[in-house]
Amino acid sequence: MEPNDSARKDGGAGSGASKAAHHHSSGRFINPWASFNKEFAKTTVSLAAKTPREPVKDVEIAALALLSSRPDFALVREAWMETRRNVGLTWIGHCSYVIQMYGATVLTDPNFSMKTPAPFLFGSAKRLTPVACAIESLPQLDFVVLTSTMEDKLDEESIRALVIHDPQLRFLVPLKTKPFLTRWGVAEDNVVEMDWYDEITVGGVRVACCPAQHLSGDVAKDFQSSSALWCSWVFMGIRSRVYYAGSTGYRGVLRKSRSSRTSASSTSEPAECCPAFKEIGERYWPIDLALLPIGNYAPRQFVASIQCDPRDSVEIF
Repeated sequence: MEPNDSARKDGGAGSGASKAAHHHSSGRFINPWASFNKEFAKTTVSLAAKTPREPVKDVEIAALALLSSRPDFALVREAWMETRRNVGLTWIGHCSYVIQMYGATVLTDPNFSMKTPAPFLFGSAKRLTPVACAIESLPQLDFVVLTSTMEDKLDEESIRALVIHDPQLRFLVPLKTKPFLTRWGVAEDNVVEMDWYDEITVGGVRVACCPAQHLSGDVAKDFQSSSALWCSWVFMGIRSRVYYAGSTGYRGVLRKSRSSRTSASSTSEPAECCPAFKEIGERYWPIDLALLPIGNYAPRQFVASIQCDPRDSVEIF
């Protein structure tokens, strides 16, 4: 099971960039766009330490409990089988979705743990509600996709449990992610590493590995490069198409001037937008369903380059 190399003909980074724009000469990976503002790395420790953590309100926990009720995958299957165009979508929590479409059933960034390290912050994050369902309750999966090696996306406990449940389960992952999976029990032949704009067909679905603006693997201290690639995904069935962004930023923000910092009404000025998403739309339009991130987006000067706020996600769409 190998990706289609012909999909690489016009380069990974796209939008006028060279073929290897996201490949650094050191063998590492970079965000090749002006929309990725490396300046935010300089304030990482100070802002993370100073950012207050507000207690979660009971009403918010109640709302999450409703969303995390036990899913009925059989009912979802009946719904999309009626027309074979409908897409069944079940949110397991965080970035974990079960996507049921005509041709394949996909699991994204599986995380079934109650507690996981929080990337770029100190300590770990704990679920406010139980996991929506156990791995044993999932429908038959055709494959799993990962978007990065960040510990909230690549969860060792969940990977090991998935392999125990189905030793033949296949994983589609960005470059240099495979060693993590094979170390945790996934057979080497069941892992396909892909570069941006590589494509592969699994079952009746054509899958494209696409760009995103994020980080992965061992991140350099200056945040300029990563040891592993990150990505987003497009799933193209016979009658429907789904885009899954994973975690991504859309633009950095420019620093405030000293004078503007004294004004309570001032806001950080948005920087240039990432051109990759327009290119994804041009390549794979029409998209019937887009799963876009909104979360962990403040303070903007700290995380704007790698996390979308509501405005960013709307503009990506």
